[in-house]
Amino acid sequence: MTDTPLPRLDQFVGCLMGCAVADSLGAPIEGQSREHIATIKNVTSEFLPFREYEAGQVTDDTQLTIAAIKGIIRDAGISDDTIADEISQLWITKEIVGAGPVAHRAVNNYIDGKPWDQAAEEGDLALNGAAMRISPVGLWAFDHPEALATDVHTVSIITHKHPESIAAAQAIAAAVAYVVQHDHIESSAMCQSLSAFVGEDTKLGQLLAELPQWLKLPEDEALKLIAGDYPLFAKEGDFGVPVSGIPTALAALYAFLQSPDDYMATIETTLRAGGDVDTVGAIAGAVSGAFNGADAIPQHLQAGVKDSDAMLKLAREFYEVFLKNRDRLT
Repeated sequence: MTDTPLPRLDQFVGCLMGCAVADSLGAPIEGQSREHIATIKNVTSEFLPFREYEAGQVTDDTQLTIAAIKGIIRDAGISDDTIADEISQLWITKEIVGAGPVAHRAVNNYIDGKPWDQAAEEGDLALNGAAMRISPVGLWAFDHPEALATDVHTVSIITHKHPESIAAAQAIAAAVAYVVQHDHIESSAMCQSLSAFVGEDTKLGQLLAELPQWLKLPEDEALKLIAGDYPLFAKEGDFGVPVSGIPTALAALYAFLQSPDDYMATIETTLRAGGDVDTVGAIAGAVSGAFNGADAIPQHLQAGVKDSDAMLKLAREFYEVFLKNRDRLT
C-alpha cells in the first residue's frame, strides 16, 4: 500500500462515461477519412444513428470496458476466466457491436471450450482490442505498478496475444493510473513515466518518449508520425488512424495531451483524426474522464448514451468494490 490519495468516485464515473460518450459520437463516422470528416460540422454536438442502431448506441469499445468492470466486480479483483466469461456473454447474446476479427476468433474459441488463456491465437494481428477495454484495470491497480502490469497482461491475452497489442494496453492502463495520481499534467513527465512502464527499449516505449515533441508539430504531421507504417484505416482513402494497437494508443494519448484539462477538445481531436475514431475517442475519453471527472463531460451527452443510467450505476458499484478491496489490503 502507498499513501497516495485514492481516486474519487467522479473519476471512476468519468472514466466509463468518457469512454462511452466518445465511442457513441465516433461510431457513425468510424472508418471515414480525416479529409472527409473535416467537411462535417459539429461532430461532437449530438449522437447520430449508424447502421441499424439508434443514436447513442455504443460499440464494442464500451461494451468490452463494461465487461471488464463486471468481471472485476464479480471477483473483487482480476483472476481466472471471469472477465473472459463476461466478454463471451456479448457474443452469446449477440449484443456485441462492431467487434474486430482478433477478438471474434478468440471469443469463439473460448465459447467452443478452449481455456481463457489459450483462446487467443498466437501470432494474430496486432490490433487495438485489448487497449480499448483496459481503462478499468488502470483504476483498479492505479498505485501498484507490478500488479498493474500483471493484471493488464491477464486481461489482454483473453483476446490479444500480440506483444504490440499488449504493449498498447499497458500504455493506456498506465495512463489512467497516472492521471488519477496527478492534479496537473505535464506531457514530458507523463510520457516518460509511460515509456518506463512499457519499457524504454520497446518500440512503443521509444515512440512514447518522442510523443512530447510531436505535440509541437502541425497536427497533420504529428498524426502521420503516429500512424507510422501501419496500414491505414479509412474507407474513403486519404488519412485515418489505423486499427493497430500502437498507433491507436499514441493517437489517444496525443489527443489527451493536446488538451488535458478539456474533455470535449480532446474528443474533437480524436474524431477529426479519421480512421478508427470511435476506438481512439473511447480510449482518450476514458483517460480524460478519469483525469477531469464526470462533470467535465456535458450532461446532455452523458444522458444521451444508450443505457447511461445502468452505466452510472455500474461505475458506482465498481467504486464501492474498489474501496472495499483497498480496506482489505490495509
